[in-house]
Amino acid sequence: LSPLPLADNNGDGLAESMALDSTNPARDGADPASGVTVDQRGAPRSATDPSVGAFEVTDAVVLSPVTDVVAFIDNVTPVALFPDLLVRSDDPNRKIDESRIEITSGAQPGDTLSAEPTPSLTPSAPGTVVTLSGDRQMDKHEAGLRTVRFSNSLASPAPGDRTITLRVTDEDGIVTTITRTVTVAATVDEPPAI
Repeated sequence: LSPLPLADNNGDGLAESMALDSTNPARDGADPASGVTVDQRGAPRSATDPSVGAFEVTDAVVLSPVTDVVAFIDNVTPVALFPDLLVRSDDPNRKIDESRIEITSGAQPGDTLSAEPTPSLTPSAPGTVVTLSGDRQMDKHEAGLRTVRFSNSLASPAPGDRTITLRVTDEDGIVTTITRTVTVAATVDEPPAI
């Protein structure tokens, strides 16, 4: 193994692995038929030339961990979509050109995405698509994406699932995409008092 910095496997700083440099035969040397699709950190492994070991080396932006489903129970409190999101790359200087969040299926009247402005990023106006622009550093986009919320302005939102897609485009035009499902519960109106 050539000496490279240890990589934080899951974002908690407790478990680290050694990366393989480009001259190591274990890099891109695993059997793609093994069926292992993510590395120890949850980062996607290459489908055609995965590396041997727990740490798949990639310069692309990796988005993790993400809970698949979020419940929207009432029409009063917006729900956070990515509160635990980590934005990482094996290249610590990787820049992000755009973060785009969109309701890609199941959108209903009143559905709205919004994000809070941060000192480094400005979100677009609330709607079914929100983009973040400004500072290109990964940690700044991570902070901005953690503020993204789903809400519905109607008194009785249409129940059902909405698919929210997050697309992060890096400086080389590489797009990393994750999805999240928002399950909107039916609104139960209290009967009038008699």
